[in-house]
Amino acid sequence: HAWCGHPPVPLPVCAGARVSAMASANGADHYRIALATQGTRGDFQPMLALACALRKAGHEVFILGNAGHVDSAKQFGMPGEVCCADAKDILNTEAGKRSMETGDLLAAFSGMTEDKTDYYPPAAEALAKFKPDLVLYSALIAGFCGRYRVEVDRHQTPFVPISYQPQTIPSNDFGPAPMFRLELEEGQPMLSKWVYQLQGMARGNEEAILKAKQEGAGPEITEQMDSAENLYFDMFKNEEHPVPSLMVFSEAFWSAPEDWPKSGVKILGRLCFSREEQDSKAREGASFFNVGEELQRCSEFIAKASPPVYIGWGSMSVNSAEHMARLAVEALKVAGQRGVIVGGWADLSATSLGSGPEAEGLVKFCEENVLFMKAAPHEWLFPQCACCVHHGGIGTVQASLGAGSPTIVTPVFADQHDIADRVTAHKWGLGTSVLPKLTAQELGEAIKRVCGDPTYKANVTKLAAAMAKEDGCANTVAFLEKVIREDGKTGKFAEKMAAYRAKIKTLRDRHQKFSIDQKLAVFSNELNKRYDKLRQWNEKSMEVFGTLVATCTKGNLWYVKGSRCLARAGEKLKSDEVGRFREFAFLEVLEQKGSRLHAKLLKGVGPAEGWVSTEVKGVEIVAKVKDMAQISAIVQAQFRKVFADVFPEEDSGSTVSRALGGPA
Repeated sequence: HAWCGHPPVPLPVCAGARVSAMASANGADHYRIALATQGTRGDFQPMLALACALRKAGHEVFILGNAGHVDSAKQFGMPGEVCCADAKDILNTEAGKRSMETGDLLAAFSGMTEDKTDYYPPAAEALAKFKPDLVLYSALIAGFCGRYRVEVDRHQTPFVPISYQPQTIPSNDFGPAPMFRLELEEGQPMLSKWVYQLQGMARGNEEAILKAKQEGAGPEITEQMDSAENLYFDMFKNEEHPVPSLMVFSEAFWSAPEDWPKSGVKILGRLCFSREEQDSKAREGASFFNVGEELQRCSEFIAKASPPVYIGWGSMSVNSAEHMARLAVEALKVAGQRGVIVGGWADLSATSLGSGPEAEGLVKFCEENVLFMKAAPHEWLFPQCACCVHHGGIGTVQASLGAGSPTIVTPVFADQHDIADRVTAHKWGLGTSVLPKLTAQELGEAIKRVCGDPTYKANVTKLAAAMAKEDGCANTVAFLEKVIREDGKTGKFAEKMAAYRAKIKTLRDRHQKFSIDQKLAVFSNELNKRYDKLRQWNEKSMEVFGTLVATCTKGNLWYVKGSRCLARAGEKLKSDEVGRFREFAFLEVLEQKGSRLHAKLLKGVGPAEGWVSTEVKGVEIVAKVKDMAQISAIVQAQFRKVFADVFPEEDSGSTVSRALGGPA
């Protein structure tokens, strides 16, 4: 986060005294509320802010999270229990590092398999002992909560899902983070990614149910397992859920997309600590807002000259600490700005700059122009900075924009790409190239532009004023109290949950003899009626499939076997390049001259047409499709190969081999 050195705009109270005053004025009952989360500090700090607000309103709070979360909660006098692996350990695995280098969040999840600890038994026992009136949970910990609801709670207690970003509810405005690696065809709606996610998860769940049956599990087990129908209701039937999904981000920053359901989703505002609370905890020496003597050093540094630029990448770490430290300092030199650089998980410091003549020059620049800090309370620091540079986590970006600070987003993965685009589109700042590929020159020029153009400051000031009117903590406290009071304590929630589960069971019974493909076809038909853009694309896809079959029948259908296939404007190998066809693209061959094909793109990614070679250095690049069955096999192989590293138990290699006409 980073905030400008302009007069600070009013900040929302959030976890401040307004919640407590409101609760005592209304004479609210006191409840027992468990908060469950997983992830980095950016995932935990909003929950901690809400926990403080709940406690000020007179409620008992219990924290479920990773070891770091539970330890931090203890600083605030809150009990808790570890229920999952530490996110830092996951991101420090080879898979986690690869996910940040490639911008592919899904790759990190394969790193979870390296931790064999069974966190469930002690965490479930501790939660049962706490006897919560309500459990609020984020998506990354849904697995633990789902198991507890079935095995211990029996669907009696309200479990309320919470999300910090909008990318958890299907919309054509954005895709789900796990589908980032899936490239869409030209004109294909973003909703397709949500459908692909449903299809992939549904197939996996149905296979798990079938395997359980084959191993002798009875209905008392298999009917508790999530089927395709459960997933469909979870993803696309929010209006039927017993309790709404809570969106805890600023509506001024990101309003509900037009294609969201009209009920079942509530935007309540962001969860954050007030500036006073952060400052107080920092001066008390709490390591969660660790500053200590650094706070005084920072105050002195800021007072020396013009407001500095804040640079911090939190839990994100790419290439090396030396690379990141040099990127930050060199960018400040390019921009001609002073800066405060917060170390984050990469632990950036002056020593991270390395050695050699180039490093010596950077160290010299730092002596007068840069302050390195281990950590800093954002609400205290950001209003004193000229602009913010960070990775664009939604908590960080709301903090910087909420302070009225123009913001530069250097995205790494997940929703950060969408956030970078949004910040740029609304001229609240700029999005840059992804952090692993970002150069000091590009970042320095972005800092120059944002700090030098008053338009950015004016736009952000207006946004910050609107955000300051929101109070996410107070809104969320009030909503949770209402759910417990009206649904939890009266037994209505259990009734709603029973009715919801009965609807799903009725659908499961109706589909009992359906194959997974038949089930997905039913869902697809319903979604076509709901989303017109999806219907139009699917109708077009059916036409394309018909064209593929007709072209195959004529013997003119080919597909790309290599990862890329270079296309040229003419038959000659030295003619101009027109682009590259991607793997699995289907091509209609218009003309063939020896090993050169004049091909037109029918389906997939690539130029409209071009000349390609059938092989390069003896390796086959494109091949003829034999029959209609192979068309379907190639489409399935494409999807499986994209996710082969995440689902290694599925024999994706054999699937691809069969699709390409080779041995299984």
